Amino acid sequence: MANSKLSPELQARHERLAQVIGRLTERGQTQRQIASALNVPAQYLSDVKNGQRTITEPFGRRIAEVYKVSFAWLMDGEGQESIPQFSAAPGTTTSGVTLPVLSMPVEGDPRESSDWDGSQIIVAGAAAAIASGSKWPYVLRYDGDDSKGRLATGDLLLVTETGDKQGELMIVKGRGSLRIARNVDGDWHSLQGRLRLPRNLDFVGSVRGIVWAPFR
Repeated sequence: MANSKLSPELQARHERLAQVIGRLTERGQTQRQIASALNVPAQYLSDVKNGQRTITEPFGRRIAEVYKVSFAWLMDGEGQESIPQFSAAPGTTTSGVTLPVLSMPVEGDPRESSDWDGSQIIVAGAAAAIASGSKWPYVLRYDGDDSKGRLATGDLLLVTETGDKQGELMIVKGRGSLRIARNVDGDWHSLQGRLRLPRNLDFVGSVRGIVWAPFR
């Protein structure tokens, strides 16, 4: 049952996700298999679908990447509806990929960082595929607020090198400090309060998706 407390915008977003899941189940994929391909607990996917949890930006991007649906349509209803591609969903891996877990963004090899306390996590599915093909992947334990409500304290984010292009969420370096920044119409803003950041930023990492989020 959908959450009646959601705003009309968020309610519509959850209904679009339900459409995606419905089309996939019509083609023979169970909701548990969908959750496994997205590397989230089945209950997490169910809660998001039913409006009990917010669809985070990284999770929306993972859905778009795994099932080849339009991110703009899924999150904001912009453009045409995309038909999810069942064949595009990667299979889950049995062993997964072991990644270091950090509480602060880092620059360079995360295993060489003084901020790493030795904590590790095994990721599978889409996250494992991304990590295997990227340089310096690690999991960032997010601790903060997000003015858009798409990230929350306790979320585990997959971070890799910047790659060839900039994403919507990046690890940036400015005035000697590292933080997550969001691209808003070509400008970079902090997640808390959407403070506009200076233009002379260095991009040291890319947030590729959400690995896990605690039940809320």
